[in-house]
Amino acid sequence: MDRIEALKEEPILAHSASHIFCIGFNRCCTSSLASYFRRQGIPSVHWKDGQISKTIRSNAETGQSILTGLEEWKAFFDMEQFD
Repeated sequence: MDRIEALKEEPILAHSASHIFCIGFNRCCTSSLASYFRRQGIPSVHWKDGQISKTIRSNAETGQSILTGLEEWKAFFDMEQFD
């Protein structure tokens, strides 16, 4: 199988160290984008009741890598939280 055929078979980002952060306004297709990325084999999370942003903030405040505890996902959508 040549390289082009291999790319068609398996998404590159699913096994890459790269991460995707979708930052934008509410009601701008973030849940649809997260769904699309999941269908492409890229582990994605959408909002999760504000827990994504709470985890990132807590990690930053305690000097940890901001993605500690979020390792299962490669793509993050709609991460805001309101206190």
